[in-house]
Amino acid sequence: MILACPLDNHLDLVDTLNFLSVSSSAIKQLQERLDVWIALLQQAHSVLRLCNASSIIPLAWRTKLGSS
Repeated sequence: MILACPLDNHLDLVDTLNFLSVSSSAIKQLQERLDVWIALLQQAHSVLRLCNASSIIPLAWRTKLGSS
């Protein structure tokens, strides 16, 4: 279903332009937040790879499993 945006008068056009402006701003803010999350996830991935490579995590798991 395609939603039409009738532009019967000047107010409809202004409302539509305002909506598009707000939507564009919201999309930019969301993109900035997603960029931050992506950077944090990349850093966490790097840390986990380092931990896995140095056997810190498996050692911690073995210690926890052994103490149960």
